[in-house]
Amino acid sequence: VLDLDSGDLRAMNSKASALAKIGDIPQSVSILEKVTRLDPNFADAWYNLGVEYALKGNLLDALQAYEKANMLDPGNTKGFINKGVILRKLDRVEDAIESYDSAIKQDPKNPIPYQYKGLAYASIQEYTRSLTWFNKAISIDPTYHDAWMNRGISLYRLNNKQEALKNILRAIELRPEDPIGHYNKG
Repeated sequence: VLDLDSGDLRAMNSKASALAKIGDIPQSVSILEKVTRLDPNFADAWYNLGVEYALKGNLLDALQAYEKANMLDPGNTKGFINKGVILRKLDRVEDAIESYDSAIKQDPKNPIPYQYKGLAYASIQEYTRSLTWFNKAISIDPTYHDAWMNRGISLYRLNNKQEALKNILRAIELRPEDPIGHYNKG
């Protein structure tokens, strides 16, 4: 039986994050799985494991890891945002929206969950509703490129091409190196 203290587990969690940053996802996952077995209440390790599972395409495992992380640390907004992303990829859009709502409740001044909530509505072709959330994200952070771009796309889908172009041009202005903006402009 290993006799590891919480400092050792934090060090292992950090090592796993470092390995993930250099692209060694399998080794990172292996370490994180060990950490969560040794300390099933280590919220950050569960969150990181969710990230790594998602990168590997293991969406159901990622979802379970985020759920565990969110249960242990309900104040981690990123956990609810990432859970929402996974749920949307699994075509569970209503559940994704609930997860984004949890993130918004935790951190109402964070534009990211509003933007993702807008994407969720856009994914089910509720473009008018999506605009509400992109607008909210932009009202919080007027330099939020993704919200401008996605608002432009929703406006285009609503056949408001002139306003769509204005939004896409604003997104390009904010991030001129982004080739997607130039593609969407065309």
